[in-house]
Amino acid sequence: MAVFAALSALLALSPSGALAATLSPELKAEARYDDNIHAAEHGEDDLVRILAPGLRSSGSGPAWNWDAWARRSIYFYSHPSVSPTITSDAASLSAGYNARNRGYVRAYSELRRSRNDLQPDARSVFVPGRFRSGEGTVNLATTRLEASTRLAAWDYYRPDQFDATTKQLRASLLPMRSRTNDWLLSYRGEELDVAGRRALASNAALGGFRRRHSARLGSRWEAGIAEIRQPGSPTLHRAAFTAGLTIYGQGLDEAIAEVRVERDAATTVEADARRRVGNGVALATWSRRLNAEGGYASHAVLDQRAGISLADTLGPGMIVSTDGSYTWTRPYRAEAPRSHEVRAGVSVSRPLQRWLTGRLGYDFLDQTDRDRPVPLRFRRNRVALSLTAAMP
Repeated sequence: MAVFAALSALLALSPSGALAATLSPELKAEARYDDNIHAAEHGEDDLVRILAPGLRSSGSGPAWNWDAWARRSIYFYSHPSVSPTITSDAASLSAGYNARNRGYVRAYSELRRSRNDLQPDARSVFVPGRFRSGEGTVNLATTRLEASTRLAAWDYYRPDQFDATTKQLRASLLPMRSRTNDWLLSYRGEELDVAGRRALASNAALGGFRRRHSARLGSRWEAGIAEIRQPGSPTLHRAAFTAGLTIYGQGLDEAIAEVRVERDAATTVEADARRRVGNGVALATWSRRLNAEGGYASHAVLDQRAGISLADTLGPGMIVSTDGSYTWTRPYRAEAPRSHEVRAGVSVSRPLQRWLTGRLGYDFLDQTDRDRPVPLRFRRNRVALSLTAAMP
């Protein structure tokens, strides 16, 4: 797959013998009870059996490190209205290059193809039906430049659903630096395409500074101007700004809580806080972002999401995880359906042998789209028991 082709490129860029790599095949078998296999308002239940072979590769060297994973899942349904077998594919690659004190490059990509939205993904709205999606990010940091780029695309097959692409670029020059202060000249650009047309484009130029107040506290402040272009609307020029506060942990750059507010095309808010609780970690997040996700939305959308999660270790290798989120989505400067979504889940995983892990989990999803011409109320409960065998 594409992930493992990328690994070959990494190896070609590295000195011979400089990397230590591992290759680990795995096989997952799962039995799942799903009370709404057709993602309908009045669902039908089924017992789904899943067989999922996978492959993981990881490696590291003096400067490079990577982790790649790919899996094909084969679903066997008992219900007569579903094909006896359905497949889905997922793959991811994360890689990094560290030039010691001169900076780093970090990249992450994820590809998915499925007959149905069987697992949560980056979209804020559940969209049933066959789809393909891909997302990639690259982050670069040197002594005088910090930059990041993101490309995300969703490709749907149903005629009543819309394809979408999000492109983002951020870059900051650091013309003056000291031990505690960094002066910044920044650019932010974004293009959102839905159904093959430009839904929104924005460019913002800002200037500001970043300060490390103490070993535990840092802040970032920027101000400038943004240009926003949206078909059917006059070009807008409005103030742009960034305000952020970061609390660091024991590590030099380990952030344990961060709040950032940005405004150019729309106000973006991201806040997260994590805290160690006993043998586990609790995480709370809040975000408000502008995105192009397509599906039922023919315009760019604003989604607000609040979530909490807790992962705790109860014994040797035994992990209990709980999570929940609420998402509210509305169109950006357009008349289109709005949606509300609640997700929740709990799972317990435990190693049964050195090469075998068992997992028992439950997840819940409730989504309401009251503004659609035909209002949609979708609810699903699933219980899954799985065994994953992996080569140590």
